[in-house]
Amino acid sequence: GLSYPRDVAFNSTGQLFSVGGYNPMAMYSVASDGTPTLFASQAAAAGFTSIAFVYQDTAHVGGSNNTLYTINTAGTATFYLGQQVTDLV
Repeated sequence: GLSYPRDVAFNSTGQLFSVGGYNPMAMYSVASDGTPTLFASQAAAAGFTSIAFVYQDTAHVGGSNNTLYTINTAGTATFYLGQQVTDLV
């Protein structure tokens, strides 16, 4: 049920999330039985490729078009940085 899954991460409460997709880029919450539910998406001719949770469970999500987005706990994706992100450690 996931579109082009690329990376997974757990938030502070142990909820699993997966990112991937290709126009739109998508972030899914994944239930314990493996069922995905769309959590956030962003229209772009690229895909989300990486995810990391930071302060207050805000997610930083990298895109294959060298961009970085933040996704808040309400599922709102916001453009953060573009064309300068080459590697996230």
